[in-house]
Amino acid sequence: MNPSKDSAAGVDSSPPAGGPVLMTLEGAAFGYSRSPVIAGVDISVMRGDFLGIVGPNGAGKTTLLRGMIGLLKPIEGSVRFGELSGRRPVIGYVPQVQALDSIFPLTVGEVVTMGAYHRMRRLSLSSKKERNDLGSVLERVGMAGQRKELFASLSAGQKQRVLIARALMTRPDILLLDEPTSGVDQAGEKAVMDLLGALNRGGLAVVLVCHEMDMVRENVRDVLWVSRGRIERGSVEEMLSAAMVRDRLEGGQ
Repeated sequence: MNPSKDSAAGVDSSPPAGGPVLMTLEGAAFGYSRSPVIAGVDISVMRGDFLGIVGPNGAGKTTLLRGMIGLLKPIEGSVRFGELSGRRPVIGYVPQVQALDSIFPLTVGEVVTMGAYHRMRRLSLSSKKERNDLGSVLERVGMAGQRKELFASLSAGQKQRVLIARALMTRPDILLLDEPTSGVDQAGEKAVMDLLGALNRGGLAVVLVCHEMDMVRENVRDVLWVSRGRIERGSVEEMLSAAMVRDRLEGGQ
């Protein structure tokens, strides 16, 4: 990667080579009640990217993710999308599993079907292709055998894979995940990250918020370090060396 940095903002704004640009944030600021939490965001997401969003607690990681999803409109700047065969790229979103009400009495198949809500009239798939899609994504995440089980009965790792399957039902070009391994045991963490790696190798752009540095270091290619309301982008080697992480965290950066 050959970064071109804005020296004032400390933001790496040059996307890596290798695929079409799916999303571009230019001078973007996001926050609440018109008060920015993070500002001066100049980043691009390309097909094949695997990005980890890291930084101190409260730095604005989830705020950035919400801005990328569209849950927050930019206070300043813009969020623009590229075109893929004349259409806008589709975003799939995977929330933290703890944010869901597991008491809600839905089966695995029904939860995953929600990902196709914009293509159907009821909570049932209306075409053979979409029913095939459901079977395919459940197979892909290793949950085909649990299709009729209640979502509430699953382990945290299984729930996370079901939520990824739900996002895959949107037929996404970018997959955005908020702490996908939070509350998941070690075996579940590996299963989730292995799945994300396989999806990324298939061409899906993956962007995840994660507080576990070792997991980010072992799986992603580029890092977005969020701190003091700003972002710096670089390779894992550049951004997550042991000395770099220690200095950043001890210095509050």
